[in-house]
Amino acid sequence: MRKKGQVTLFVILGIMVLLSISLFFYFRLSQIEVPEVTPPEYVPVQDYVEACIYDTGEEAIRQIGLHGGYVEIPFQIDRDPSAYLGLDSQGLLKIPYWYHNMQNRYPSVSFMESQISDFVEQNLDRCLRDFEPMSESFEVTPRGDIEVTTTIAEDDVVIEVDYILNVRLLGEDTESHIGRFSTDFNVRLKRLYDLAVRLLEKENEQTFLENATLDLMAMDSQIPFTQMYISCQRKNWFQQDIEEEIETLLTYYTPRFRVKDTAHAPFAADQETYDYFGSFTLKDIYEGKRPDRELPEDAYDYFHHFFDIGIDRTDLKAGFIYQPGWGMNLVVRPSDGGGLMYSDTARGSTDYFRFFCLNIHHFTYDLSYPLMVVLKDEEAFGGQGYSFRFAMPVIIDHNQPDRKVVGTTLFETPSEYIDFCGEKGDDIYDIRALGVDESGFANMEIDDVNISYDCYKFICRLGSTTAEEGAYKLKTQLPESCSHGYLLAEKQGYLSARQQVLEEKQIFIPIQKLKEMDFEVLRRKYFGRDPPHLASEDLPLDDQTSVMMIIYNYDEDSYYNFREFPVAEDATEDLSKVELIEDTTKYELNLMLLDEDGLILGGYVGNWSVSWQEVADSGKVTFRVVEYIPTPVTEEETYDALNYLQTDTEYQEQLRPVLS
Repeated sequence: MRKKGQVTLFVILGIMVLLSISLFFYFRLSQIEVPEVTPPEYVPVQDYVEACIYDTGEEAIRQIGLHGGYVEIPFQIDRDPSAYLGLDSQGLLKIPYWYHNMQNRYPSVSFMESQISDFVEQNLDRCLRDFEPMSESFEVTPRGDIEVTTTIAEDDVVIEVDYILNVRLLGEDTESHIGRFSTDFNVRLKRLYDLAVRLLEKENEQTFLENATLDLMAMDSQIPFTQMYISCQRKNWFQQDIEEEIETLLTYYTPRFRVKDTAHAPFAADQETYDYFGSFTLKDIYEGKRPDRELPEDAYDYFHHFFDIGIDRTDLKAGFIYQPGWGMNLVVRPSDGGGLMYSDTARGSTDYFRFFCLNIHHFTYDLSYPLMVVLKDEEAFGGQGYSFRFAMPVIIDHNQPDRKVVGTTLFETPSEYIDFCGEKGDDIYDIRALGVDESGFANMEIDDVNISYDCYKFICRLGSTTAEEGAYKLKTQLPESCSHGYLLAEKQGYLSARQQVLEEKQIFIPIQKLKEMDFEVLRRKYFGRDPPHLASEDLPLDDQTSVMMIIYNYDEDSYYNFREFPVAEDATEDLSKVELIEDTTKYELNLMLLDEDGLILGGYVGNWSVSWQEVADSGKVTFRVVEYIPTPVTEEETYDALNYLQTDTEYQEQLRPVLS
């Protein structure tokens, strides 16, 4: 009996081990996601969707690079002119400062991923165009919302989209579904971001830019610092002249700053040559030990403008840019308060020195100016290249670098936090979106409008308006831990709108309907001399010119159109049209006529008022720009041209856009 009991025990133990192993492999295999395989006959639909994901995703990624890591600049930056660098006189093109008020301020990687995902979610439908291009072969029916996940990896960006589609081949009875799409972008956004953060951190530690600026100022004979010389005549300087001299220095020299171990422009000599000259000390020179080689012409750049941030060798590029139009803040001491700087003189007190005058001056400078940093991945997007840029101020106080850092603010992902969104209050809200419906009737309740609740840190999706009790509306509760947040209303073909929740339980959110229109840009010559006059003939653009166009609306802050003409051949459908609000309203137009090198040739700057009837009766907009003759070359000529564009009301009226 004892032996039989032992055998039974071993059998039971064996079964338990076998069962444990089986369960281990079962759960291990159950966690492995089997990739969805699209039937071959439906691959064209999948390719079509993924092509749209690529186009929309590329636009978002490029916006990230243009705006310092943001697709949409956060409200607290956008509304604070001191928090960004405005690239134009009207502050339309903005690059956020990554260092502001003694704090590092830049987006986190997760924030960038979130903004890319949001942009694709909001704009993918526009590219898909209700699958109209596929309608000759397929019937495609969406069965769910678009959900996007973006991953910024070391060497690429991956956008994954979950979007369930029922697909049927015309002439066939059976249908299949496609639900998962993925697109890869060969852009090293993460490496560019890491390089940007590293550069900012090392600038804060080393004050390289402030020291380089002080060196440039000290080496310029037109900028006085400290000097003593024999003269009885007081010497004067004007602060305006000093400021213009500093601007000239920075414009010329900042592009020559290089970052060590990036793909910078090569120096004139090899490394050993600079090491040789760097080995000499002032003591060596004083004792007569002098180099026996010819000094390279760019030795000053190597020893003063070569920024070592301690990175491994990379093929990414880094550059710095300053433009005089960006301005600067300059305070000089001593001065008379009106911009006049002067030296002090003293006459000798003894008979021997009574004709001897000593002239002394010592000036201290407080200076701050914006600098744009541009990082480039030349291999991105199949060799098209990609730029990531951000801005930071260079700050000097009493002739010393002044770059204190008291903290870092990371812009994080606005969370769609499940616990926060799930804990609802007791009150039921009746939410409706009002606007022009598909039949053209105004002030109507709109169907299928996505409603979200924005409570500053969190965003909760509440649902969509549907037919209920004879009206299109959404009846829902709101998160109980946040009062007086904002309801967001979004629908394809309409401007997004927001309405604050106050005391009323029935909330109407006005949303503006948009109308897509074809557009073109023509040019008209303006002769600035002998005598100045505007020609009467509209001409097409030259092959070597293009127009960059930005349109804002005075009534709707969320309205924004950025377009380029001629439209690129590979541009998405939405970029080949402009959208106008189907209402009587007023726009702010900013069009710049550029040559192939990006130099300004002219443009149009002005306001445009248009009625809802004009929009309703039209399908095309013709914009017109001035071509300034002679072509502006110098800064003064460019200023004259821009001043004409901004102030001459006669041309603004003659070249108003034409609807047809």
